[in-house]
Amino acid sequence: MVVSLVLQAIGLLPVVLSDQYDVAYRFTAYAGSDAPQTAPSYFELEGQGFECQWSGVQNQPLARNANPSAYDVRCITVDADGQGLRRLEVGLKRSGWDTASSGIEMDMQRRASAGWVLLSISAFVLLALVLVRASSEGWGWGSLARLRWRVVPLLLAPFLSAVVVVFVGSLWLGPAPGHAAPLAGGMAGSMAGVPLFYLMPLVAALPEEAMFRGWLHERLFKRLPAWLAYLVIAELFLLLHLGLVAAMFSGGASAVVAVVQAAGVFCISLALTWVRRRSGSLGLCVLAHAISNLGAMAMVLAG
Repeated sequence: MVVSLVLQAIGLLPVVLSDQYDVAYRFTAYAGSDAPQTAPSYFELEGQGFECQWSGVQNQPLARNANPSAYDVRCITVDADGQGLRRLEVGLKRSGWDTASSGIEMDMQRRASAGWVLLSISAFVLLALVLVRASSEGWGWGSLARLRWRVVPLLLAPFLSAVVVVFVGSLWLGPAPGHAAPLAGGMAGSMAGVPLFYLMPLVAALPEEAMFRGWLHERLFKRLPAWLAYLVIAELFLLLHLGLVAAMFSGGASAVVAVVQAAGVFCISLALTWVRRRSGSLGLCVLAHAISNLGAMAMVLAG
């Protein structure tokens, strides 16, 4: 558990220690008498830039609707001093637009710092090397040549197992009420803010596998029945994802979704341990884990 908490802390460094935020604003705008026919897709005020979408159309004459002066607007920006909302309202007014009295909906996430991302990646790699040195089995890269074509199904098995669990769970649960996709500028926007941050889920596979399919695998399978070692490793792997575990007990639709996601994580761990047993290669587990993280990250960004 101590190592799991260390992994969590390292992964959170780039966002916790950042002083910038990715912010998304959603609101209704009204055209004043002097508003242009083409809405501004980008404007800048006091050095802060805003990218905006107006009724889903950028750089095009606005289609008139039932209320010819009202438009749905979404703007995203990077805010470092908390003055983004004021600048947005001032910039809109200067362009001839006013916001509705209902106000502006705002979604804000910390923006990852590139410097802290590099430091976190270095810490992940260093911790993985330390854990593997504590194990007598090593990475097992040499065993990959003996696997030949079997490498491909072993690489894909963990991710496919999670896909099956989530698919079956979605059929059973149906659409989760009140579970809407986040605004642009939420998790996806925060990750996209620093391209280097995309490497974090992939590099995190190194220390996680060194811990669970390396150091822990070596000790548990020598002391416990195989089936019990599988379950213990999977349970500890799930506890590593503390945010997901906490969401399971939050109540409401989000808790139901979290249960399905937790089942997927549990099955990924079982599959990764199976890959370790079948291949004898910790390195192959790292690659399979990275593929699973990449697939999950792609689905989050696409959603």
